[in-house]
Amino acid sequence: MRNICLLLITVLLIEIPAIGTTSPQVLSGKEVVWSGEIELKNDVVVPEGTTLKITPGSKIYGSYEQADGTVSPKEWKIIVKGSLIAEDTLIDPMPHGLSAIRIPIDSNIQSIKIAPMKIETQKIKDEFAVFRTQYVVLWALLFGSIYYAIKARKE
Repeated sequence: MRNICLLLITVLLIEIPAIGTTSPQVLSGKEVVWSGEIELKNDVVVPEGTTLKITPGSKIYGSYEQADGTVSPKEWKIIVKGSLIAEDTLIDPMPHGLSAIRIPIDSNIQSIKIAPMKIETQKIKDEFAVFRTQYVVLWALLFGSIYYAIKARKE
């Protein structure tokens, strides 16, 4: 019973990497300008010393090419360690959207304005519903195994 408890705790704490992950694209050069439609095929890193300028009216979306050659929507991140200048830019949230633009606290953000858009919350609600069910099952198994371990010890 003790081994089962340890196994359950280990499974809960292990971070399993996603299958099919790709290395991020690291931008190079002093200034990189994006305009028009930008298709992200993996995460993008803006390193220190590089400025990413996204011109007004640009549309950013993500896609993922599967093993069979088909392309499906995918959410990617723009991780800013350098500078980001984006004004009046559409970042289309559905169906091809960015899951996040992560910007470290000490980033050199010169200006950023993102055009108003409709944010679809149904996907977020669906994801939380799945996680809620998984956690209920996992915690029930964990506490159930602890209960039976204590009960077996008393007998």
